[in-house]
Amino acid sequence: MNAKNLANFTVIAFSRECFVKRILTTFMLGLFVSACGGSSSSTTPTPTPPPVAATRVIGLVGNLAFGNVAVGQETSSLLTITNSGNAALTITGMTAPAGGIYTASSTTGTVAAGGSLPVTIFFKPTAAQSYNGTLTVNGDQTAGTNAVAISGTGISATPTPPPPAPVNTATLTGTLTETGGGPLSGALVDVTAGIDTGKSTTTDGSGRFTLAGLSLGTLTVRAWKEGYNNSYQTLTLTTATVTVTLNFTIIKSVVVPTPTPTPTPTPTPTPTPTQVTMNWSIKNTCSATQNLKFYDETNHLTYPSSTTHYTIDPGATRVFSLSCATNANICAGGNTNANGSGAGWGVGLLNTSGCTNCCNICRSGTVTPQEVTCTTVTTSGAGETIKE
Repeated sequence: MNAKNLANFTVIAFSRECFVKRILTTFMLGLFVSACGGSSSSTTPTPTPPPVAATRVIGLVGNLAFGNVAVGQETSSLLTITNSGNAALTITGMTAPAGGIYTASSTTGTVAAGGSLPVTIFFKPTAAQSYNGTLTVNGDQTAGTNAVAISGTGISATPTPPPPAPVNTATLTGTLTETGGGPLSGALVDVTAGIDTGKSTTTDGSGRFTLAGLSLGTLTVRAWKEGYNNSYQTLTLTTATVTVTLNFTIIKSVVVPTPTPTPTPTPTPTPTPTQVTMNWSIKNTCSATQNLKFYDETNHLTYPSSTTHYTIDPGATRVFSLSCATNANICAGGNTNANGSGAGWGVGLLNTSGCTNCCNICRSGTVTPQEVTCTTVTTSGAGETIKE
């Protein structure tokens, strides 16, 4: 190959190389345009839905008609606050008529969406009158009913008269005569031994006597008159309301000292125990409402009464002011169920269980605070204990 042909070959080779590069460049540019959205089609974005408005719909469920309650006594009823909205409801307080006659176990709290909050309402009248009005629950509700009618009447406590004492006495009658003579009037017939020692009467103009109201049992009766020998008879009265006849015959004596009638002993009055107010604070650490009573083991009394009881809500602390006799032994007890079943503590709601640290000696002022501590559920009264 000569120099001219070599030069031509070089030019041709260079021209082919440039041609190939141009073809590749054009091809790559087309791919780039296609990848970068050369197509005319597009995707429509999904719209974002508007946010749902928060609702807090309050409701009140419960019967707050307490009826007649003795002045100074306390009773309670359950009020349930509901929230049928989609957001949590905050309770900030409650208002009720009569300024303190009605109280609540709790006046604030939070009710979850679709949830409820139980509150115990207490009624303790201080005068014999009606206490009627409306209980209002305050909170951040957006709708619903937050008021309910509440009523109660205080009545004077009428003491129950004691039953009439059973008749357990008998009557003794008879005649006193002189040996070899007739009836003796003005003679003394008295009891010298037995329950009714010292009880006496005199014979009438016919020599007859009557001793009424004699206690059943064995007694000794004496008939005597100045100038005569004493005569004694012992008998046993076994049947009440029966009249027993007992006759005496006495003889004259030369010298008969006048006996000194046996004086009737004056009974020593039993001192009345001093009544004081003892404040007993009890905290319920259990997850269930506790039904509570106090028992005066010394004087056989029940607080608040034999047919009613106190309640303590879960986590709540109540101070009970008990009017009791000084030095009386007061014990506490309760159960989760108002009939005395379920988990129990102390002496139990029915006072049928033994206990540890559940009793206090009545004294004026505040005793050591105590709390109900839950362990296992049982119906024997030992599932929960009360501790100091």
